[in-house]
Order: sequence, then structure tokens, then C-alpha cells
Amino acid sequence: RFGETLAADLLDFRSGALPWADVDPGCLLYGPPGTGKTTLARAIAARCGVAFIPTSYAEWALGTEGGNEVISRIRAAFEAARFHAPCILFIDEIDSFPRRGYGAHNAGYFTSLSNTLLTEI
Repeated sequence: RFGETLAADLLDFRSGALPWADVDPGCLLYGPPGTGKTTLARAIAARCGVAFIPTSYAEWALGTEGGNEVISRIRAAFEAARFHAPCILFIDEIDSFPRRGYGAHNAGYFTSLSNTLLTEI
């Protein structure tokens, strides 16, 4: 149902019948792996005629040496979303994102990551 409502809102926005402030800014899709969350988000983007930007914490952290690179990748994903707006920025498996203060030794690192994500959202 959300996808249909979002598509209608975006069409109304594009025609000038609805101000951007009245378009719902986001949603959370949840369910076990393999239930079609990514497919649904991609289909909603296609139906709405907007860009689909998939990303994940794993993509942000893959092959990095430290927090600055992860933070740069988080910011780049949101910058891409702002550039392509309106669009759907799909953050897959966000539950794998480390919580603030996680791990005594690297608590500051994980706090910085969390703060960056929350600031961008």
C-alpha cells in the first residue's frame, strides 16, 4: 500500500498538485532475508519514475582502512540521493550498522559512524 501512496504523491508533486513537504520522506521495510524488500523498493522507484540508489553498511565498510573512508562513503550515498532527488535511497541490512559506543576499544569510531548516519538521515 505504501508504494501506491508514494507513487501517487510523487505524481501529484510533479504536476504541482502537492507540495514537496507533504510527500512522505521515508519508510522502513522489514522481514527475513529473501522476502523481496529490495525488489519492492526497486519496483516502487520504477513505478514512481525516480532513481533507485541501493547501498548498505557492508558496501560502505568493504575494504576500508578506517572510519574516515566509511564516513565518506556514507556521505557520498546521501549526496547521490540529494543529487537525484526525488529518488529512493535503499539502505539494505541497516540492522548490521554498529551502534554508538560499540566495543570499548573503538567506541569513538562507532560513535562517529552512527552520528554521521543520523546526521545524513
